[in-house]
Amino acid sequence: MRSESQGQMVASEQSLVSLIRLFLDHLDGSFIVLEALDECAEWERCLGFLRGCTEQTNCKVCVQKISPSLFLVLLFRILY
Repeated sequence: MRSESQGQMVASEQSLVSLIRLFLDHLDGSFIVLEALDECAEWERCLGFLRGCTEQTNCKVCVQKISPSLFLVLLFRILY
């Protein structure tokens, strides 16, 4: 973890992955729900991060409230 200027501690990406995997290992059939993903500047990185966290688990990722254009991009990537 590193300290930010406001005095808050910020976890590294690897620490977050480890923590999420720890939770998912103990929760069978869990869901991660994302809302307003189209408001995220780095949505592709966010989804890649979650994919890495949920590999080899029974966890499902659900995305709600996305713009039609982002929906088409995600659908295209799933299908092709």
